[in-house]
Amino acid sequence: MRFIHLKENEKQELERLYKTSNNADIRERSQCLLLSTNGIKIVELMKIFSITRATVYNWFDKWESTGFLSLNHQKGQGRKLKLQEIPDEELIKILKKHPQNLSLVLIHLQNHYSINCHRATLKRHLFKIKAIV
Repeated sequence: MRFIHLKENEKQELERLYKTSNNADIRERSQCLLLSTNGIKIVELMKIFSITRATVYNWFDKWESTGFLSLNHQKGQGRKLKLQEIPDEELIKILKKHPQNLSLVLIHLQNHYSINCHRATLKRHLFKIKAIV
């Protein structure tokens, strides 16, 4: 059986994060670490949080190696953006060439950048960079 052993100041900070953080992942991981400190077994933690044993061990390992930094998602997780390779200025130039027809913009992206994306993906990206309002 494996448990996390926290110092008093770590315990207080985790309790604060669990109660006040806006990030659900931070709250969940903080609560898991606090429960482990209180003697809750890994099998119970798996049931409480609906996660696998490997996930619990990963959270524990990361806590032991990096401490509070382990509570956040690390950069690079998740799906990579399709349009991140194209500079925003270049995308705006392409949009100015075809301001009324996103289909032509999509064709241009496919022909010149080998990027296939959906019209909604392009629209979201353009709103994000404030190219269209």
